[in-house]
Amino acid sequence: MRINDKGNTMPTQENILQYIRMHISKRGYSPSLQDISGNLGVSLSAVYYHVNELERKGHLTRERKQARSIRLTETPEEKADQFLEAWGQIANPEIFTREAVIAAFRKMDNYTA
Repeated sequence: MRINDKGNTMPTQENILQYIRMHISKRGYSPSLQDISGNLGVSLSAVYYHVNELERKGHLTRERKQARSIRLTETPEEKADQFLEAWGQIANPEIFTREAVIAAFRKMDNYTA
């Protein structure tokens, strides 16, 4: 198995995480395994395997036998990095400090480290 630069997910798993993020942000709910399979062109059995691996690695959680129950388990730091990367593509990235964005995500998530 080839591992990407994050050190703990394979490229297909990164694609699945990105698709889940995009689907939730656009629609407000998580995709089904069939949605992931159809949109990424990956077999349903491969999606099932990779989602189980992502859950085992702590990248997401889901309720067994409940449709559309995938939830991402990103830390405020990870969310802040994604926000700043996206923001930097559309505006001046120096408007926000990483620490301020992390604090905002912690407050929104009621996160305690």
